[in-house]
Amino acid sequence: MDDDDDDDDDDDDGKAHCHEFSGRQHSLKCATDFTSELDSALKEHLKNATVFKGTSKEIQNDLLQCMFEVCQDEIKAEIQTADYVSVIADETTDVSSMFQMVMVFRYVLSNGKPVERFWTFLNPSGQNAPILSACVKRTLEVVVSDKNKVVGQSYDGANVMSGSRSGVQTLVKQDYPFAYYVHCYAHKLNLIMSHATSQNKDVRIFFADLDEIPVFFSNSPQRVEVLNEIVGRRLPKASQIRWNFHSRKVEVVYEHKDSLIECLEKIEETSKHNPTITQARGIRLKMEQSVFQFWLQIFYLIMPHVDMLYSQLQKRNIDPVSVQTAVSCFEDAITTIRDKIDSVASQPEFLTGAEQRRKEDVKITRNVAAKEVCDVIINQAKERFFFTGHIAASNLYASENFSKFNHAFPERCLQESCDAYPFIEKTRLKTELEVIYMRKISEMCLVLYICWHS
Repeated sequence: MDDDDDDDDDDDDGKAHCHEFSGRQHSLKCATDFTSELDSALKEHLKNATVFKGTSKEIQNDLLQCMFEVCQDEIKAEIQTADYVSVIADETTDVSSMFQMVMVFRYVLSNGKPVERFWTFLNPSGQNAPILSACVKRTLEVVVSDKNKVVGQSYDGANVMSGSRSGVQTLVKQDYPFAYYVHCYAHKLNLIMSHATSQNKDVRIFFADLDEIPVFFSNSPQRVEVLNEIVGRRLPKASQIRWNFHSRKVEVVYEHKDSLIECLEKIEETSKHNPTITQARGIRLKMEQSVFQFWLQIFYLIMPHVDMLYSQLQKRNIDPVSVQTAVSCFEDAITTIRDKIDSVASQPEFLTGAEQRRKEDVKITRNVAAKEVCDVIINQAKERFFFTGHIAASNLYASENFSKFNHAFPERCLQESCDAYPFIEKTRLKTELEVIYMRKISEMCLVLYICWHS
């Protein structure tokens, strides 16, 4: 749909302004057209009016800006009456690939309903921690008058945002002391593995080669047919944000390595397409290399423990003790694997051909690299899973726990929450929670009574 009706196309400033709001202006135009189909008076006006239609980009942008300001005023009023608020920020790019930061507030309304409200887009002059934190602080200053009211901040796991020494969350917390940084635990685990596997060139090459295998087989029905015939199963594709996909891929390639090599050999022999033959040969040679087989063995040992921790961190009823226990078990498992590195590296199948003449150097180099990967995983796990107090607080308000808590109040969970957030009045919170648990159970009993007698 053409959004430039009734507009002056020669106004460069107008074009720039329209480009900034093009997505929103187009949405309003579509909404206006849709509404006119339901409202005959509006449709007649848009069709025949000669003085004011309100369809030019300047008028629509003015209307959108007025709506935006009204929404912001309402959000600000809600936040002023809320007891606590948290800020959520993320980076994105607009249609012109310009860097932007989106700001969202999360708080609880007076009726007890938690909400998340979009606040604005910002255009930071840079992407370093001081500039980004200054944007967050300026936004908070406009909306929140009491700094102790800000009890949380949530960003992605990039170092510039999550850094414990000079990241955005640290700089914001200097001015907002109770604004604890919260990040998705499953995403944290992904960051741990991403960090660990990016420290060594051979590991980066290994995962690049590993990703190439399912891509090769998925690009042709004929290759899939050969794969099904010899291996009997498909290969999971790569995912940059979910390490369980890497885990499945490592498992399948390790357990069907010989069959996959056989597949590639058959494709080399039967294919009449030169690029396919070249790709199949290249992947096969990589899979037969001792360095590929070594890292395949190492990550075949590591990945099941990553999967186990991932599953435990995704549980809805998780608590700080469970997190620490799961992370501790994970660290112990990785430490055990680290201690087994020497026996893995010394296996003859990883030292073939010319490497036999320098097997000691190869063994030492690979041992050191593999142990460094394990050390990074362990240290990153300790650092990223250090704070768990917010989990205890969230469990207090999980509705599925109300029935249990009504019979046995969660004293330990309450104490952990108070330790994490010292500004909480423990006695008052306990009284309020007891009322909530009792009221919720009473409401449920009333509903059951009505249903039973209806």
